[in-house]
Amino acid sequence: MTLFGISRIGYYAYLKRKGNDDDAEAKHLICRVHRRFDGKYGYRQLQLSLLQDEGV
Repeated sequence: MTLFGISRIGYYAYLKRKGNDDDAEAKHLICRVHRRFDGKYGYRQLQLSLLQDEGV
């Protein structure tokens, strides 16, 4: 039985991911690149820009 509709595996996976600061830094970088192109580019162009310009 799940409480609040969340499985036990899902809850523990969330706790494991929750403390990862690398994700926050990556999201910040992606948002910065996305804003630089005024939100006009899709994921492929963003990925290319991150690789070429940011070295990620």
